[in-house]
Amino acid sequence: MLRSPSVRTLILVSLLLVAGCKAKPNKDPSAGSAGSGLTGSGLTGSGHVGSGDVGSGSEERNIIRLPPSTGTPPNKTTAALVQAQADKMTALEFPGFTKEVRSPTPTGMDVRLKTVARPHLTLAIKASHCVDCKPMQVDAWNKDHLKLELLPDDLRSFDKLTFDVEQTELNGQPMVAVYQIGSRVEKDGGNTDAIYTNAYTLFYNDGINMIRVTSAYKDSPLDRADLEKIAPKQDLERMAKAFLDAYTHAW
Repeated sequence: MLRSPSVRTLILVSLLLVAGCKAKPNKDPSAGSAGSGLTGSGLTGSGHVGSGDVGSGSEERNIIRLPPSTGTPPNKTTAALVQAQADKMTALEFPGFTKEVRSPTPTGMDVRLKTVARPHLTLAIKASHCVDCKPMQVDAWNKDHLKLELLPDDLRSFDKLTFDVEQTELNGQPMVAVYQIGSRVEKDGGNTDAIYTNAYTLFYNDGINMIRVTSAYKDSPLDRADLEKIAPKQDLERMAKAFLDAYTHAW
C-alpha cells in the first residue's frame, strides 16, 4: 500500500521474469523455465508512475531473474524450525533484489526482498513453526480472516476490490493462495490521494512448519487497469511460487 500526494505520468518500465540459468525442466506452467517470458513481458505504456526514477522518453526493460526451479515438491520437515534452519533461509541472496531481515527468531524467519530496478516488485517471506496447521485445501480457510490478515483497513470494504482465495499447487503439492487487487484514486484540487493493492500470497505448511510468500507491486500508485498490465496476476503468482520453492528447499 502506498499513498502519494501527487501522481505524474511517465513511461512504464516493462517487466520480464525469467527462471535462473540452472533451472531444471518444470512441468508446472506457473513456475516457468529458463528464459521464458511472462504475461507482462514487453508491456509498455503510459501510467501513473510517480518520481523520476523511471526514465522518461525512453523505454527500459526490467529483467527479474527468478530462482531456478527444483522441479520437486517442498522439503518435508520433521521438527519445528531451529536457529540453524532459520539462519540458512535468511542467508539466501538473489541477484537483482535488495534484502531486509526483520525480527529474526530462533524458530522462524521474516525477510523482505525488493527489485533493484523499477517498477519495484516486492516479496515478503515468513516461515515459522505451525501452531494451528490448516489443511492445504481452500475450503478449510476463512476468507474474512484472510482479509483481516492481508488487507489494510481502508481497502477491506472497497466495493471494487478483488479478493480471491484459490486452490493451487507447486510441483504436485497442493497449496492455498490469495490474489488481491484494487485501487482507489481520489482527487482534491491539484492533489491526488491514492491507495491500492496488487498482490499474490501463497500459503503452505507440512503439518509442522509453515511458510507464507507474498509477491506484490509496490511502487507509485496506479489505477487498476495499469496495475493489471504492469504486474499481472500470472507474474506475481510465478514469483511467489519460485521463491517459495527456493525457501522450502532450504529449510
